[in-house]
Amino acid sequence: MDLLIRMARFFFTVTCYSGMRTIFELFFGLKCKFFGNLNTKVDNLTDCNTKANKASIFFAVSGSCWDGNSFIADVLGRGCTVIVTEHLQPQIDGVTFIVVDDVRMVLAIVAKRFFRAPDENLYMYCVTGTNGKTSITYLLEHLEDRRAAVLGTI
Repeated sequence: MDLLIRMARFFFTVTCYSGMRTIFELFFGLKCKFFGNLNTKVDNLTDCNTKANKASIFFAVSGSCWDGNSFIADVLGRGCTVIVTEHLQPQIDGVTFIVVDDVRMVLAIVAKRFFRAPDENLYMYCVTGTNGKTSITYLLEHLEDRRAAVLGTI
């Protein structure tokens, strides 16, 4: 699970403009309760209160040290108008609250939709053995002629 969280954080830090998307597009078919305007357009997803702005969806993720719900007042002050939480919040004019059972799971699904499923265009090669792994991986990277990452355990 920790790896999944780190991967989700990686996708959040990737600079990838995907254009304005509506709440309806991103949450279509998900088990949610909506309180507010589903036609609101957003161009940013975040679980960090300092990165929230008017065109953001703030995901109030609860962790072992911090509860994202405690930052809702701060993100509202920054102009954020869409908040995803596990707890029903008091209604505020102009703010869309989306109540879900599991914020982390919804965050993963919405991020995949927002960034247009980047994982479906990835290729993975695994090289095992005693000798020559590094040479083969760099050769594959060169032959593929696209952006690549070579990972090792050393």
